[in-house]
Amino acid sequence: MTLESKISEDRTKLIIKVNGDFNSSVNNEFYTLLDGNYVDEYQIDLENAEHIDSSALGLLLVLRERANSSSSIISIVNANKRLKRILSMAKFDHLFSILE
Repeated sequence: MTLESKISEDRTKLIIKVNGDFNSSVNNEFYTLLDGNYVDEYQIDLENAEHIDSSALGLLLVLRERANSSSSIISIVNANKRLKRILSMAKFDHLFSILE
């Protein structure tokens, strides 16, 4: 499994943990995790992510549209230097909160 999810006890925060490659192979799994989970905060944990490609960046943009329509917050956490550089090159550091 590439993605793991956990929802907070008060059902206000959905944490999606990426394991391995964050790419087109997780599209269906990503959408399934979002279905029915309307929360105040989405957290994408990249601690165990090895790579992120353009299709995953697209998934993050889909999540951003969804979050903006419901005034939710998105944060990206635990990205290594290489992943932060990719996110920065794509200007995602202007669109998302990227935290340590």
